[in-house]
Amino acid sequence: MFKRIWKDPVGSKIIAWSIIGLIGIISVKLTSLAKGITFQQALNDIYEFKVRIVYVALILLVSFILFRVFKKKRSYYSKAQNKLRKFNRSLDPETGILYKWKVYFKSNGDPFIADLEFYCTKHDDIPIRFIRNNCPMNGCENSRVRLDEFGTKNHIESIVINEWEQING
Repeated sequence: MFKRIWKDPVGSKIIAWSIIGLIGIISVKLTSLAKGITFQQALNDIYEFKVRIVYVALILLVSFILFRVFKKKRSYYSKAQNKLRKFNRSLDPETGILYKWKVYFKSNGDPFIADLEFYCTKHDDIPIRFIRNNCPMNGCENSRVRLDEFGTKNHIESIVINEWEQING
């Protein structure tokens, strides 16, 4: 029953304020016992306690700065989705073709790929992007190969879905 009330937005606020009030009453009672004064006098001491506006402004400024520095950035994607989004490339060592893509998710949570690009890695250290689905460098064996973009995209998307199922167990 407590969990049900705690999940209720109004009930959780009532419980939280009750706990804060109880802590306040206990602290006033302990103060009155420690100083040997009545509860009413200890309560009046708290009410009459004066704080300079400079200290309040300083505390608010420091709180604001700490909040901005340590604020947790929330991601649009879950941890599992971010993990799958990092799976965005594959190198075929046989042909030397590097495949790069971006992973997105449908409204039902199923992954799909977009922005599929092909690169030839047979030229020094820099991969060269394919033009019209083949390597633009004359004489390269990948310049004679025309990739089927739709078939390749379907194959890679199948691999991505398999990877997604392994992540989600």
